[in-house]
Amino acid sequence: MEIFKTYSFDSAHFLPKVPEDHPCHNLHGHTYTVIITIRGEIDNSGFVLDFLELDKIVKPIVTLLDHSCLNTIIDNPTSENLTLYFLDKLKELPISKIVVQETPKTGAVWSKT
Repeated sequence: MEIFKTYSFDSAHFLPKVPEDHPCHNLHGHTYTVIITIRGEIDNSGFVLDFLELDKIVKPIVTLLDHSCLNTIIDNPTSENLTLYFLDKLKELPISKIVVQETPKTGAVWSKT
């Protein structure tokens, strides 16, 4: 069984490794959406993981990123690197998929194969 929960936060970033004439080279902001998917067995309480327990782990990370400049936390804060950042911070969980969207139409997905 898989469960998922969606979180969002607003942050600024710039991409230092793109050419100077690339629009993302300049500081700009996004409202990010992050979807965390957990895989596991249903326990005696009927949960794979209680969403409140998931919040205790994920919300401090989201709070750190919210209204920050991501470059102070991640060297090259692309959607891909932000996805890997979440994966590293949540390594205690049985993550099956992480989706990071920087806009409703763009983002990155990590999934366990």
